[in-house]
Amino acid sequence: MVNLIEERKGWLRVLEASIAILIVLSVLFVVTRQNSMGKGEIGREDFGLLEQVLVNDSVRNDVLNYKIGLKEDEEGNMGILKKVMESVAEKLPPNYGYEIKICGALENCDLENKNVETISEERILSASLSKIENPIKIKMAYWPE
Repeated sequence: MVNLIEERKGWLRVLEASIAILIVLSVLFVVTRQNSMGKGEIGREDFGLLEQVLVNDSVRNDVLNYKIGLKEDEEGNMGILKKVMESVAEKLPPNYGYEIKICGALENCDLENKNVETISEERILSASLSKIENPIKIKMAYWPE
């Protein structure tokens, strides 16, 4: 009879300890999760920055009007690239640098960035889903400074 009571007390202590460990681990998980969010940093789960910029129809149309045959610094293309860069600058935290290049979909858009911690994205745009003519690729890299 005494052994049965002692055995029940033992199981209750094991159950109490298990519940205490679960509570402590849940609190640690919640606290670390809150500390990692909202610091103004761009992490791996924040992909799609270029996608957020291209949601704007006027920026998207400007990119589609980019003349692939002309150089970046020519008048029409420079204005388009400047508008896209301004839209990206609004989305990035102030301590990030970035580079953007627009080229043909089949061309190699080489960026000149040499930073080690670089996040890069690229999108291919076309004016219509049914008739894909003159697709354009936009490539962007950004990094903490």
